[in-house]
Amino acid sequence: MTRKKTFAGAVLSRILSAVLILMGGLPLPALGQISFPTRYTVVLAESAADLVDMERRLHFPVPVSASPYQVTTGEFAFHPAFPRLAAKIDAILARTSQLLNIEPSPQAHLKIVLVANGKEVRRRHLLVVPDQRQGLFGFGSLEAFYETCGRTIYLSLRDLHEGILAHEMAHDLLCTRVCPPPAAAEQEAWAHYVESRL
Repeated sequence: MTRKKTFAGAVLSRILSAVLILMGGLPLPALGQISFPTRYTVVLAESAADLVDMERRLHFPVPVSASPYQVTTGEFAFHPAFPRLAAKIDAILARTSQLLNIEPSPQAHLKIVLVANGKEVRRRHLLVVPDQRQGLFGFGSLEAFYETCGRTIYLSLRDLHEGILAHEMAHDLLCTRVCPPPAAAEQEAWAHYVESRL
């Protein structure tokens, strides 16, 4: 009986190890510990430091006065990066909207989830699209993707720049403001156009 338990325990241990390796070794972190609203979006991030890093990585020229509001309460109070970040995100969406000639929805906020890197984005993508083919060296990494059902953009903070954000915002506008939404290949062409013209 002890030998069977030892064998069963060894098999279970190997199966769990294989699952952890396939999933990247660790469980998925939460979708964001803090929530940062802008006029059209809500950014979910692990920390305020990630939001400051996001602002630093977005090189979109927007004066602070262009922000529709000043952030003066809560953990975002009085830090100059937060009004700039809100202004940049909304300005990137406005420019994307202008390039596509599609108005953003004023009622529903687009969610933007910041994660550490492209491997984490890929792990989230595997949860949304589970039947993907694995490459020779695993699933690799992914800079960003847009989840249609949840109106959510997942972004790698390490790979972030304004073109990637605009690309994913284009997917949101095409999926939510055009009826019926264009086919996937056409959406991708428009999203690349926006990214190249930003």
